[in-house]
Amino acid sequence: MIEFSPLGYRHFLEHIRNQGYGLATFDDLTGDQARQTKRCFMRHDLDVSLDFALEMARLEHSMGVRTTYFVMFRSPIYNLLSRHNSQQLQGLRRLGHQIGLHFDVSCAREPWQPVESALRFELNALEFMLGEKVTAFSLHQPTQAVIEQQIEVPGVLNAYHPEHLRGIRYLSDSNRNWRGKDPLLELTASENSIQILTHPIWWMCTNAIADCWDAAVLANFVNAQRQLLATEDTYRQAREMILIRDDKPDIGERRTEAIEKKPAGRDGLPR
Repeated sequence: MIEFSPLGYRHFLEHIRNQGYGLATFDDLTGDQARQTKRCFMRHDLDVSLDFALEMARLEHSMGVRTTYFVMFRSPIYNLLSRHNSQQLQGLRRLGHQIGLHFDVSCAREPWQPVESALRFELNALEFMLGEKVTAFSLHQPTQAVIEQQIEVPGVLNAYHPEHLRGIRYLSDSNRNWRGKDPLLELTASENSIQILTHPIWWMCTNAIADCWDAAVLANFVNAQRQLLATEDTYRQAREMILIRDDKPDIGERRTEAIEKKPAGRDGLPR
């Protein structure tokens, strides 16, 4: 089984290539010819953090790989419209990756707001941020009933639509759980194309799952506070966030790291 770590992800991509798959974005999924070619459509849903995503994107870029990153407007943890995350979003684009929308259907269930209307609103907002057309979206934690609705927007691919992904297998690493499947065997045993959903937090953070959640919450607080310190005179002094988990009272406190300006990397993006 694959190790959930940056090195493990690199080995995973190498294995995919060694099995004869071409790594592709959802923009490459057009026409029957794309289905006849053995391809791996690698997709990342960003529920938690753009920082972990940018780490993964750099790793992929170093290997000459382009994938699709689905960003979320309604994440309870990060603000896509903040200065920091807007910068990270542009970083993903500069590395050559496709950007799609990760849409939370549960936020669009009022009778006065049809799902398609809410979806178009977020697609338009993301297109405004990117300055380009958004051609794919994924659904956040969709139920089977929602998937069966086969939500459509003309010209935009739905990563859960049975017709849009006809003949392409699906594999997900949700919470580091492959649902009883061995991804290496799945890739070895088939000649068909495959869609693989991975979440950058589970690969770029090597701690236990609960500790990775803590790291994401704390890091997003640090990112938000940097903007407050730079723009709000009345905020003045830096705060320190403390997390105390009920499941580990013996550990006590988990604190934010000291706030410091991180130097830019070779690609000009903040580290």
